[in-house]
Amino acid sequence: MASGVWRHVLRRRAIVPLFIAAAAVLLAVWGASRLGLGKTAGLDRPGVPASTASPSLSSTGVVEAIRFVSPDAGWVVVGSMHADQTVSRRLLHTSDGGRHWSSQLAWSAQPRATVPGNEVRLLFVDETHGLVLNRAGSDGKPVLYRTTSGGSSWQALALPGIPAPGSPVSFIDAQHGWLLADVNAAMSQSTATIFRTNDGGSTWLQVAHVDLNSASPGLTMNGDKDSLAFSDADTGWLVADSAGGNAILWVTHDGGLTWKQGTLPAPAGVYVSGNAAPGGPQFFGPGQGVLPMEITLVPQPSGGPQTVPAEGYPLVLFAYLSDDGGRSWSEIRLPATGSFRQPLTWQFLNRQDWWIASGGDIFVTHDGGRSWARHSLSLGQRSVLVLDFITAQSGWIIAGTWSAGDGQAEESALAQTVDEGEHWEMRTP
Repeated sequence: MASGVWRHVLRRRAIVPLFIAAAAVLLAVWGASRLGLGKTAGLDRPGVPASTASPSLSSTGVVEAIRFVSPDAGWVVVGSMHADQTVSRRLLHTSDGGRHWSSQLAWSAQPRATVPGNEVRLLFVDETHGLVLNRAGSDGKPVLYRTTSGGSSWQALALPGIPAPGSPVSFIDAQHGWLLADVNAAMSQSTATIFRTNDGGSTWLQVAHVDLNSASPGLTMNGDKDSLAFSDADTGWLVADSAGGNAILWVTHDGGLTWKQGTLPAPAGVYVSGNAAPGGPQFFGPGQGVLPMEITLVPQPSGGPQTVPAEGYPLVLFAYLSDDGGRSWSEIRLPATGSFRQPLTWQFLNRQDWWIASGGDIFVTHDGGRSWARHSLSLGQRSVLVLDFITAQSGWIIAGTWSAGDGQAEESALAQTVDEGEHWEMRTP
């Protein structure tokens, strides 16, 4: 699963919104329907791609989002941009591991968002109950589509506010969820409103709010509030970027009514001042949590002029770990390095099984970051943009050409592995 049962808390870059320009295309055949792959047991030897053949192309659209609940059952959103710059989307379902697909839902959306982020989110707990969050419909308003029938019928639900740009929705089951909305940020300050639903999104109740004139207990205007995550009906976290230091973390133990600001230790060996972008934390068992933190490696100011590299400063990823329910955190640096033109994407399936992708390299650990293996895919100029593993062996990727100018992808391909990433099979929805 991309982020645990109904805890869709991946950072805004972890699931990338994938649109197409007028001539954008979808990959249909990738090296005789297999992706070339090399594997190393550790990081001291480079991966050897097995194939560098150019893929064939077709014009069916771009895969924007993916969510599987088992090796066989899953959904993807495919988007197509038209000459008038409007976007049409289709939700497709498979029950046989991607060999066959059926359309379950179609809708129109606004053109490319002015703020890069995840315009579409898929939240499925099983083959019956699911949600599709569309940030901007054809009228510009966000909408939440809900099914309780495995997709045979859908209900469009209005949202009480504009979803935050990161991971704004967190559900702990099919009925109980929270929404982070109406985040207006400037100068490392932001307003925010938090809503709660007890009926699967049919109705929402405001439980917390902060602005210049008022604030719910424990909330402040500090930081650019980004993502929200709950582990049960009482306990949840709110994270924010900060221009003056490390990221900011709040915790609630009463369902979002009151909050307390926590602290995260500064990551070792890097300069941090407004260049840390947190994701929402994930909790997998009694007290065990992981919080991803992407950091841009900007040099510490020296008083003199600084030249920004043409490819931008490098990006690295830290994982903050907790064994006491988020009361304390320790950090480890993860192996992949990205850039403005080569984004990092990641997935934490549980406390032990993690994946990080940069370009065509996928790094995997099965012991919580103590040791890593690297799988190298022959993607040419493409990058792995989305990871969606269901088990330690079975998973999916979306790969595509990354547009650094607007934070979108201009073409994409969908592929599946059932052997931990040794081999990948092309799937065309």
